[in-house]
Amino acid sequence: MEWHDHCVMPHHVAKKAWRKSLFASLGWVPALCGAALLAGCQAMALSAVGAGATSGIERTLNGVGYRTFTATGPQVKSAALRALTRMGIRPLAPAPSLASADKSNPDVVRASAADRDIELEFEILASNATRLRVKVKSGLFYDAATAIEILRQTERMLQHT
Repeated sequence: MEWHDHCVMPHHVAKKAWRKSLFASLGWVPALCGAALLAGCQAMALSAVGAGATSGIERTLNGVGYRTFTATGPQVKSAALRALTRMGIRPLAPAPSLASADKSNPDVVRASAADRDIELEFEILASNATRLRVKVKSGLFYDAATAIEILRQTERMLQHT
């Protein structure tokens, strides 16, 4: 064995100890990165599920909001348009009439706010039941918070009529 003046252990032992300490100190980096990524996904999924469950509004995890109202189609559409006005959002084009109860061709209102494209789809389910689907898209992502707020404001406007 070869001994060096500056260390108290053989050279080959010192070399192995150095490698071991390097890998031990860097071994936590991939685990930490993986945990951070998984924690982010879990937080997003749990917040999306929790928000939908507590608000009384059904929605999928992709950020599209759904709500069925016990009201006629024209009542829900009028309330939704008032909700948009209250929020400072104007429809892009005049909305088609809800005169036909054709489920294959639901009534759609499009609007825009900031960098978001908003789409409200009204579907008459029965004479006094209307389903409202709100999709708010910002670039490649959906904005569930804005969609939920539009649904909440629509519900509020229906209660004040």
